Amino acid sequence: MRSNLPQMTIRNSLFYIILGFAILNLLLRIDGTMLWDEDEAAYAAFANRMLQTHDWLDISYFNAFGMHRKPPLHFWLIATGYRVFGVHEWVVRLPALLATLSTYLVMWIWGKRLFGKAVAEWSVMILSVSILVPTLGKISVLDAEMLFYETLAVFALRSVFLFPAERQHVFVFWLAVALGVLLKGPPILILTGGMFVFLYFLHPDKKYLLLLKSWIGLPLALAPLLVWAYASWQHDGGVLVSFLWDWYVMKRVGGSNAVNVTWTGPPGYHFVVLLVCFLWVIPYLFPALADLYQRFKLRESNALFFVAWLLFGWVFYEMVRSKLPAYSIAAQPALAILIAQQMVKHQSNIPNYLYKQWIRNTAIFQLLFVLILATAIGYFAMTVFGPDGFRASMPVITVCWAFALCSTIFYYANKPFAAQATAVAGGAMFMLSVWVMLMPLIEHSRDATRRAVQTALKLAGGRTKNLIINANPGANLPSIYFYGEQNGFAVSSGGENGVRADEVMRSTTPTVFITDSINAAPLLPILAEKGLKTTEIRVFLIDRNRKSSYYVFTNF
Repeated sequence: MRSNLPQMTIRNSLFYIILGFAILNLLLRIDGTMLWDEDEAAYAAFANRMLQTHDWLDISYFNAFGMHRKPPLHFWLIATGYRVFGVHEWVVRLPALLATLSTYLVMWIWGKRLFGKAVAEWSVMILSVSILVPTLGKISVLDAEMLFYETLAVFALRSVFLFPAERQHVFVFWLAVALGVLLKGPPILILTGGMFVFLYFLHPDKKYLLLLKSWIGLPLALAPLLVWAYASWQHDGGVLVSFLWDWYVMKRVGGSNAVNVTWTGPPGYHFVVLLVCFLWVIPYLFPALADLYQRFKLRESNALFFVAWLLFGWVFYEMVRSKLPAYSIAAQPALAILIAQQMVKHQSNIPNYLYKQWIRNTAIFQLLFVLILATAIGYFAMTVFGPDGFRASMPVITVCWAFALCSTIFYYANKPFAAQATAVAGGAMFMLSVWVMLMPLIEHSRDATRRAVQTALKLAGGRTKNLIINANPGANLPSIYFYGEQNGFAVSSGGENGVRADEVMRSTTPTVFITDSINAAPLLPILAEKGLKTTEIRVFLIDRNRKSSYYVFTNF
């Protein structure tokens, strides 16, 4: 026991350092970084519309962005933040940031009781450097909040089995389910419902599932969503509820061919996503899964629980035609815990650790994987941003290589604790270096919509608040509309509600225009006729992987 005390002290210190880096990473550039198109900007705009109209049932924002509508909880949280703090980018991202921190806290505080202090601390460190989770904590999409509710529900479910006399876990479970369905609908029901059925048929202590009182708990958990759905139906005649059911249940989950092919992929898609996310602890990923399989064959209680978690947090989405990286995010806390258990086992029994040769072999694989990632980052930066991009990417590449190489050396020197500490430190430094070194370049090339609105504000010169945005679908991004309204413009969309740009150009009503290169072409003769000039703003559309231009001009 004495020989482990220095290691425990170092682990505790490392935990607080990595947690500090995780918090710093979440806070870094949370304000000032332009809203990400399309989802984050659309969500910010939905909430802003709610705040302006005082209509908390209205989830709409121009016809072009209707596909981004969701159940209301996320928009309510943002709108509430607007009311308290004002309309700012950091307020938009606050729910995701707090949800990510809450997930870390649940895994740390509650995890210490369920899995032990060492496993809890390592699992938080692993999750905080898992690339996708900390990134989604900085972007106001729904996944960070959904991960928190799903993790909370799963921990509560496990506690129902382990501590059946403590009935508060039942309340927490159904509260998490209620919040999850009000946030995004099916995902939390897929996870918790799938786990319930799996454990009912395979777990030897399935009688504890009766403590959930599902015949009461499930209707109560669905009640807030159903009340909102009824009110929404009365509000718009069922337009929104019908859309949500058709698009997210029948098409996304049901695998309709109507779903955009860019959102699909073969089975194994999410496995690759998880490999990338757990890049820094890949040597323990495969031993964790192999050990889980061996324990599952013995019907070990904890193994059954984790298999159910992985099946309905990950494997289920391999079978669904619609695929996005965040779909399998519910499985990441489970994998972080399983990996942490293997780390602790390796530390405590170095000579006889069953998978030590696996660790050495996959450490080489990890090193090669990091090389590929570092090369891809450097190539992307140089291709898009030129020499400045390559110079900015060098610290990121150096961090990747240095920490991965040191970690591999420690594995081969049979020093697992040093290897593990180096790996998670490398992951923390990697995330930090990306946001410090690369994001300023990326931000300058993608913030054209915000700069276009700022240019429009200067051209308006206080003479008008009329702004018409007339862009083709490839460049018609919700952030333009959001920033326009944030700066006090009365925004109209060219082509909607009978608005015709050429007619307005010839009118005497002072108006500012933002358009793209395609739609600017027919207006150029009118501009020449009036002797008006345009301001061109170049942009790199990341989600469309191409460059474009916005043009800003007035009719006066």
